[in-house]
Amino acid sequence: MKRFNAFGLIHKALRAMLFDVDLELQQADWNKPEDVRQLISKLQQVLNAFEHHAYIEDNYVLPLIAGKDRHLQQELEGEHQQDKILTEALLEHIEAIQKPGNPLEKSIHANAIQYAFHAFVAFNLDHMNKEETTFNRVLWQYYSDEEIMAVNEQISKMIEPASRENGLLWMLRGCNAAEISMLMQKLEQQLPAEAFHQFRKKAVAQVPGKFRYLLQPAEPVHALY
Repeated sequence: MKRFNAFGLIHKALRAMLFDVDLELQQADWNKPEDVRQLISKLQQVLNAFEHHAYIEDNYVLPLIAGKDRHLQQELEGEHQQDKILTEALLEHIEAIQKPGNPLEKSIHANAIQYAFHAFVAFNLDHMNKEETTFNRVLWQYYSDEEIMAVNEQISKMIEPASRENGLLWMLRGCNAAEISMLMQKLEQQLPAEAFHQFRKKAVAQVPGKFRYLLQPAEPVHALY
């Protein structure tokens, strides 16, 4: 029987963020100040998202196995500390490239940012895999899907509306057709009609073109008399 993966959708959102920015880094023209400002803003948004995600996990998710597999809990907490080190290294390079300097210095800092972000991406992809495999196996031994979903719901309610909406939009960018349909159906049930309408308009601009048909409002059904 397939079990509920509490990390599934949020990790898809986070991966989408990583891949989006990594591609922009590879295509960036570091001689254009406005492009650099926009890219740095995106980098900082990604780092903030991962920092917040790690905080949630450390305080509400990993403690679920505290009395079951303390070694694994400490291992994953330690990886969050390693993630902070990678983040700080990246922020140092970001700060350096914003200071006045000649083209050669800018080029050196630009390369450093790219390689530091590649390291950040590689580390977090591996870390998320571990959570969805090793951690989940322990979690599933001791908790039912209903119990895990209840924790998930509690966490969702703690997130500020703007951050939650941003996370949902990234989920839509990173999910498959079935997951997009499920998310939109759930949101339609939860949100007032106008709020859902406004969210759907934002979502259309975010999802890949091949999935936009999933966001179209249902055609009204007219009785034939």
